[in-house]
Amino acid sequence: MQGVGFRVFTRQRARELGVLGTVRNLPNGTVEVRAEGAREALEQFRARVLAGPTYARVDLVEEYWDEGGSRHTDFRILA
Repeated sequence: MQGVGFRVFTRQRARELGVLGTVRNLPNGTVEVRAEGAREALEQFRARVLAGPTYARVDLVEEYWDEGGSRHTDFRILA
């Protein structure tokens, strides 16, 4: 999914919804998103990320929900 602006798209959607976390490209070409926030905001974020930007194609999503404490103060793109 690299090369279609997915990370920037994801950060923009996160910031619109007040979601914190990170997004990064992995060496195998997949994208990893780690997000935290209110459940309703996370569900909206998930739906928007699944739709993706115009030229993106989301083939598979693996989700893990954790009730742990806050680990982030913003939503960042990692190198």
